[in-house]
Amino acid sequence: MTLHYLKYSPAKLRKFILDAHERMVNDQDFVGSELFASSLDELAPYLLGQEGPGVGPGFRALQERTGIMTITSEGICPGTSCSVGGPLISVAHNTYAPVPGGKRCGLCRFWMTGPAHLLGQVTAVNNLAFVIRKKGLELAKINDERLDAEDSGNKRKARELRDRADILNRELEIDVNEWIARYRYAEKSVALMDDYLATKKRVTGEGANVPVPVLTSSSGPELRVTLEQAHEFELLDQITQMSSFSTSFSNREAELEKNAILSKLTTANDMKPFLLNLNDEHAHEAGNLLSSLILQQVRGQKLDDLLSGKKPLKDYPRLAKAIKLLEENATAEALSDSNQMSRLAALVGKAAGPSGATDEEEQFA
Repeated sequence: MTLHYLKYSPAKLRKFILDAHERMVNDQDFVGSELFASSLDELAPYLLGQEGPGVGPGFRALQERTGIMTITSEGICPGTSCSVGGPLISVAHNTYAPVPGGKRCGLCRFWMTGPAHLLGQVTAVNNLAFVIRKKGLELAKINDERLDAEDSGNKRKARELRDRADILNRELEIDVNEWIARYRYAEKSVALMDDYLATKKRVTGEGANVPVPVLTSSSGPELRVTLEQAHEFELLDQITQMSSFSTSFSNREAELEKNAILSKLTTANDMKPFLLNLNDEHAHEAGNLLSSLILQQVRGQKLDDLLSGKKPLKDYPRLAKAIKLLEENATAEALSDSNQMSRLAALVGKAAGPSGATDEEEQFA
């Protein structure tokens, strides 16, 4: 499962992401403003913690302003300590354990989030899904190797592999618990979005230019979020697209995995694996354009066939033409300049042509 957003043409998606970054910064500025602090009671229903909206130790810490508040795209730390942000140890002594696994904000009893932080929640949920998948595959491999070691009588190796599996299982338990917690926060944030926007407009003044959060639950020219199952490549695409402006969730491993898949696709279709010739920053930009093109044009089971090489790119002549155009024009100069990047995105999108549905109806993760 992953969070899911409208998939637009490369040019439109790029424009929305750039616009969304500005809105995200504006909304974080609002959350950190004196106006926000003075309107805390009115905004309480949209500040979610472990105990619910507008209640709990995190909300009390916000009210008391006893710490230095930290605001990120994913939520608010009211300036409390991770060392006592975990579950209750002793009722009699009122002592608490540290947050499980270290800095795991989604599992902290002080941490607050809500509709204003939906972008960060989306990014965190998908990055955790990626981590869980990778560790699950590693665990399956370790268990197979352990069984082979036991069958061959290599007790030392079997013990080492069992210990490694135990560590991975403990890590996975924390990862899964945090994924569940953040997923629930995201669900609640989506449901509260429209009411939050109305309240925010009232708080800031009817005539004010109210910045809209980067993701909304309403219709309109926004990146909307719903909760659905997604293809693994779609998950990789969203992680790398969102990392452009949510740097706290940059995922180097996901970036490399996606670009490896794309390079394999181009090689299988007698094209240069041009992403391999670019530096990290340029490969990120070109890879995002390429994955956006593919996901706009190819769906469902056909996506597996195309990425695995079972189905040739020539079966999608418009897509093949657009990718060839990207290959020829993805120079360091073009990928370094924002204006040239926007023109390149529009150029390859035009070459790809319509995908059989209107932009507003094309939905992928």
